[in-house]
Amino acid sequence: MNESLNFQLLEHRRFSRYPCTGVAEILQSGRHSGHGTVSKISRSGCYIETAQPLPLGTEVQLRLTIADTGCT
Repeated sequence: MNESLNFQLLEHRRFSRYPCTGVAEILQSGRHSGHGTVSKISRSGCYIETAQPLPLGTEVQLRLTIADTGCT
């Protein structure tokens, strides 16, 4: 499979992602463990850029603030 087609398959999503500006507080077991920047959001998820990515499968809680609106 060529690289262009492979990229297109990886980028196929069930719901469209929309650009946004926000911050995410990352919590593990109710305690602060980091923060990140939210730049894309969709009906089924969001993209959070962090300085230290977490291992796959890590369970976290998020406190998001997007466009001055917070949610947990």
